[in-house]
Amino acid sequence: MKYYAVKTGKTPGIYEDWETCKEQVEGYPGAKYKSFKTKEEAERFIGLVSNTNASSKQDSKTDVPYAFVDGSYNPETKVYGCGGYLFFKGKYYLIQGSGSGPEASMRNVAGEILGACKAIATAASLKIDGLKLYYDYAGIENWVTGVWKCNNEWTRKYKEYVRKYIDAGLEITFVHTKGHSGIAGNELVDRLAKLSVGIVEQKVLDEIEELKKKLGIIS
Repeated sequence: MKYYAVKTGKTPGIYEDWETCKEQVEGYPGAKYKSFKTKEEAERFIGLVSNTNASSKQDSKTDVPYAFVDGSYNPETKVYGCGGYLFFKGKYYLIQGSGSGPEASMRNVAGEILGACKAIATAASLKIDGLKLYYDYAGIENWVTGVWKCNNEWTRKYKEYVRKYIDAGLEITFVHTKGHSGIAGNELVDRLAKLSVGIVEQKVLDEIEELKKKLGIIS
């Protein structure tokens, strides 16, 4: 089986048949594409590396820049938000944000997207050229790689946003983590996402402080 990687074309991504790939590059000025025997090689060609087997072991003892992100939604206020942090050169950069526009119809998924975008933008601002991005919602990776079709305006914009940074030279390694699986980084960003949408409970605040200590994050 071959994997067809489209780095520059109508819809960049990875395709499993030539005809679909051809539709993305035929007549497109400066199209860049190539076939590979493995999906990993194809992902590297377009600036992505996938690792779906995340463990509880953290990268904080290494020089590998990484980020954890998560999303949340408050049904009472109809506000979505994100929580996250990025680790780089011994420092933690907390990531939070919220919104209430029409994209809030996607509920917590809108928050997941916001978190990923903020983490990537933070990495770019720090002039990082490679980032491990830990997430628990599959679309964060699958919309970018083309495994999932972007069926609405916001998922299309998300893919375009991420591709912009990849095309500029940022290599992103997507790492899937199972939600609520005891991984400290994932648990912390889950609580931070709740805070960003106004879910402020003492239990959540206490858990945030406990998880920060576990990760070695100094407030």
